[in-house]
Amino acid sequence: YDSQAFPDFKIQNIAVNGEVWTGEGNQTKCAFPDKSTFVGNGASKDHSPSENAVSSVFKLSYGDFDYYGGGDVTHNGMSYHEWKDVEKPVADAVGQVEVMKANHHGSSDSNNRYFVKTLSPQAVVVNVWRDVQPKGGVAKYIDPDVNEGMADIFTTSLDLKLEEKMGSSAARILSKEGHVLVRVNPGGTSYYIYSLSDRDESMRINERFGPYKSR
Repeated sequence: YDSQAFPDFKIQNIAVNGEVWTGEGNQTKCAFPDKSTFVGNGASKDHSPSENAVSSVFKLSYGDFDYYGGGDVTHNGMSYHEWKDVEKPVADAVGQVEVMKANHHGSSDSNNRYFVKTLSPQAVVVNVWRDVQPKGGVAKYIDPDVNEGMADIFTTSLDLKLEEKMGSSAARILSKEGHVLVRVNPGGTSYYIYSLSDRDESMRINERFGPYKSR
């Protein structure tokens, strides 16, 4: 609506059904081989894209601020089928962002080193679905060899036993329960992240973090 009034605001579709934006114009490239090459023409999970791999992916930009949301895209199976690493072509199209939603709830088959290094987020939101997530902890988001900025982590729910297993790295998890709200300041030069209560419908603010400076 009235897009000319907001020239610095943009939402870019990055991928869907394995069709990935190349980063130029409206050009896309399919990340998957021809369907005829699949064993059983898609009947075998080992030789066809999973439902997660065909997730819808987008990048939201406002001024210098960029946000990534990639559903459940994964790199699962790349060791025997290179094309199953959907994260790589997606990362190449997205580039650096300020905030990213962790792919596939922070599971171990997603958010590989190349992906995290390419996006280099300042903050990562993990929408936890199971008590083992983020699986493998948060080390991949705060490893300076992977992510120079060492991201702050915000989870919608963190199991206490999993937190204990994480040890000192759990200190990077600034919010361990509740809704996560990202509020970008006018012009997109900076932003705050809020933790909101999910214990009732009040949406009261538990804590505010920032300001973060957009790059």
